Amino acid sequence: MALDAILDALESLSAFGATLQALPHQGRTWRVGGLPGSSDAVLLAALSRRLPTRFFAVVADGVPEAERWLADLQALLPGDAVAYYPPREGLGESEPHLEIAGERVETLERVSRGAVRVLLTTAKALLERTRLPGALRSMRVELRKGEIRRLAELTVQLEGMGFERVPMVEDVAQFS
Repeated sequence: MALDAILDALESLSAFGATLQALPHQGRTWRVGGLPGSSDAVLLAALSRRLPTRFFAVVADGVPEAERWLADLQALLPGDAVAYYPPREGLGESEPHLEIAGERVETLERVSRGAVRVLLTTAKALLERTRLPGALRSMRVELRKGEIRRLAELTVQLEGMGFERVPMVEDVAQFS
């Protein structure tokens, strides 16, 4: 990765070693502020790279800041290591925008599998109650190459999960 040199340079600084030693233990939080530009994302990327078993969560004030973090970290870390959990745009438990609902479900599913090392979200999304983790366990369908499934049973299962059967898939939550 072309930006590895930036992370290497940061990791070679004695202040970075001191930062590694100052990190809190599991279950504790650490707040960092006042870093200019994208240096906060560079610091987090270096920490994530140096501590491959740690899970990091960034709580941004709003969507624009979270999306800035996402763009920076996707340039610095492997794309599958970073995920964004957006806030709802609708009121209550339902989400009127299928793309946002889909992104929320996909992110929670990846986090539950341990596939995410850095989670980005907003203060609003963090405060929202959701039943998604439990629903994900009960509404998961895995299809594998070579596996034989009865079409009628799979159709009933997908429709029961809220998918719409259409002649050609053009949007989220559709199947054909």
